[in-house]
Amino acid sequence: MARRGTPGPTVKLRVEGKRIWVDYEAPNYYCQNTGDWPPFFTCSNDPFSSSDHLLLFRGSSDLISRAFLYYEKGSWDTGVDLSCGDT
Repeated sequence: MARRGTPGPTVKLRVEGKRIWVDYEAPNYYCQNTGDWPPFFTCSNDPFSSSDHLLLFRGSSDLISRAFLYYEKGSWDTGVDLSCGDT
C-alpha cells in the first residue's frame, strides 16, 4: 500500500466505553485506484474480497466485523461492544 520512501500503514485498537474503535493510517491510499471508490465496492460490495480492508477477528479465525478503507487516515467504529469481563 505504501510507496517507496513513505511509511507503511498503521493500525491501533482503542476502546471508548464498551465500543471497539480502530484508528488507522494508510499513506498514499488515494493513489491506489482512479476508478471504483473504495476499490472493489461496486464490484463485490464485500470488504473481505478486497486487499484494502479493515477486519476485526475474535481469536485467529472468528471474523466479527469488516469495513472498506475510505480515507488515508481515519477511525473505524467497528460496531462491536465488549461485554462485562471481555478483553
